[in-house]
Amino acid sequence: GLFFIDSINLSVVEIEVYPNPSNGLFSISVDGIDGIINMIVYDSRGREIISESMVLNGQKSINDIDLNNYSDGVYTLQLSSKSGNYTTKLIKK
Repeated sequence: GLFFIDSINLSVVEIEVYPNPSNGLFSISVDGIDGIINMIVYDSRGREIISESMVLNGQKSINDIDLNNYSDGVYTLQLSSKSGNYTTKLIKK
């Protein structure tokens, strides 16, 4: 997981992605973000394949990303909010 301090609200933000690697279904756990968070998944060529926005209230929220319809490989997950940005790799086997 990743922890960082939200410099605007001085809250601790926790982000976890699991399981990773996965056979297609990933869970994204976000805690400590209050407001809109944008979630984008890019394929290995940098093409945007999934784009979602969520409104969070600072409580822990778990959202699924389903890559079952996509080929095995490495994808990039980007989360962005007013609290900051987070990027990690998703590995589908």
